[in-house]
Amino acid sequence: MAAARLTGRALLTAIEYAVVLDCDAKCPKCSAGKMMTCLDERLTHEQIRALADDTIRLGAYEVNFTGGEPTLDDRLEDIVSYFHPDETFLGLNTHGGHLTPERIRRLADAGLDLFKISLDAPTAEEHDRSRGLPGLFRLVMDALDVIGETSGVRAHLCVTARKELIDSGDLARCVDLAKSKNATVGLILPSAISRWQNHHEVLLEEKQRRALDAAAKDPDIFLQANVGGPFECPCGVTEIYVSCYGDVLACPLHSDFVGEYSRGTF
Repeated sequence: MAAARLTGRALLTAIEYAVVLDCDAKCPKCSAGKMMTCLDERLTHEQIRALADDTIRLGAYEVNFTGGEPTLDDRLEDIVSYFHPDETFLGLNTHGGHLTPERIRRLADAGLDLFKISLDAPTAEEHDRSRGLPGLFRLVMDALDVIGETSGVRAHLCVTARKELIDSGDLARCVDLAKSKNATVGLILPSAISRWQNHHEVLLEEKQRRALDAAAKDPDIFLQANVGGPFECPCGVTEIYVSCYGDVLACPLHSDFVGEYSRGTF
């Protein structure tokens, strides 16, 4: 694998595995919503093990567990352990509402490296309203405290950089909150797809793009690309998405295309 990388050959570097597509939140931008009605059988644990082995064989060194809400699967710890924790960086996308102290420690013991928790606003009222889950903000704050005290794992807050969040100063307050909890921040660009399909008003304007570029100079803030310049998307090239039903997609944000990709490969 190392030789292939040195020769410049394209290799799979990462996969997103949707553990479940169900979720108890009601986010207006959800990219899994269009796939939630799928009636297929979920992959068995034997098939998930095979997927994990193929992931390593194809050269991937990062796996991100996503959904839906992956913590709704009570065997998530087993699934995490299948993906070769000693050889792979393992992250979990979650709204954080089910991350009890015991669950955090179990996931850490299973080999998880990074808890990637969504944050829509720096205040409880606005975050809970956005997610449709009263009390969620407080649960997230509590989870961040436990993660900070747990050996071998760290926290990362995923923030969709909406226009109003940037213009109001709330994005900066989200960053300050993350730093107070010893967490890094990932800024996600809003797109007019999924439940925001054709809502082009969510797209950032030049002043917000400049603000994100400036914010990304902070080493604790991660932005997918310089949003004012060219960006080559890795989806379908070096990264793929695999659903809990075995669908292999270049990108889950374009879930209307399920069926046009290889089905049942794993």
